[in-house]
Amino acid sequence: MSRLLTKDDVVGIFPPVPTPFNADESLDIGALRADLQKLLNIPGLTGLCLGGTTGEGYALTPQELQTIIGVAVEESNGKLPIMAGVIATTTADATLRAKLAGEAGAGAVMLTPPMYQSPRDDDLFGYFNDVYEASGMPYIVYNVLPHLPILLPLMTRLAETPGLIGTKESVGGNLDLLGDMIQTLGDKISVTWAHDWQFFMGAAMGASGSVSGLASTFPRLMVAMFNAIQENNVHLAREIHYILYQIPKYISMRNWVGGNKYVINLTGRPVGKCRRPFGEPVGEQAANLKRAVDQAMAWERANLGVDLAA
Repeated sequence: MSRLLTKDDVVGIFPPVPTPFNADESLDIGALRADLQKLLNIPGLTGLCLGGTTGEGYALTPQELQTIIGVAVEESNGKLPIMAGVIATTTADATLRAKLAGEAGAGAVMLTPPMYQSPRDDDLFGYFNDVYEASGMPYIVYNVLPHLPILLPLMTRLAETPGLIGTKESVGGNLDLLGDMIQTLGDKISVTWAHDWQFFMGAAMGASGSVSGLASTFPRLMVAMFNAIQENNVHLAREIHYILYQIPKYISMRNWVGGNKYVINLTGRPVGKCRRPFGEPVGEQAANLKRAVDQAMAWERANLGVDLAA
């Protein structure tokens, strides 16, 4: 069994990994292994997360999640820790996914609140705690649901329990909430930031890292920006921010996952298309993304000396 993660492990740039599919929408394990090897060879990454939003965890069966976690653990071979996304609508389903991920070697899970309805805070507290107690898997809260944000009072309650090791502050939160989380809970849990178009600001405020889509599309640039902020090189961090920020802006116009895969494919990492009904960008969205990606790749080649497509 892999070592279970603590808050000190969920720091830095910890990319989510896309899930490649064959033409018949079955898992493309060969393409997944190839993409994992490219990511594992990027200096400065601190871990990998499979089965989150970027990994289309909402479209995977529990057994498929277990499969891709096992592949990632095998490919990583201890080089980087592996975290599993758990996206479910019931405690039973979330618990099954967490257990299977743990059996496959994941060190923690990224646990999304139940997606479809809006439970009371007491019920949400029970959801997170019940999944932890039944599976034994430490977790970070994936604060991604605008209709069901996990706000400071509930996060504070969860931080008093043994299972919570961090939070991924995404579109369920904002910079104000991020600041409150860092000031109130930063010594107890890892407070990461996943508003991609505002990563510069969140990291400068003290976010401990990112498990975000942009970390998957341009991991080297995200490592460079995060490191520049840690080194108080505001000029460089701000320059990278402006190179990157249009990409998540255009992706978020429609179908985040399809846009993310489209961008990753453009950078030379073939990860295929999404499971239906989610397609890839077309028209103006696709043209804007292509232009922004070309700009970011050119900057990366000129300043970091790497060629993503190589």
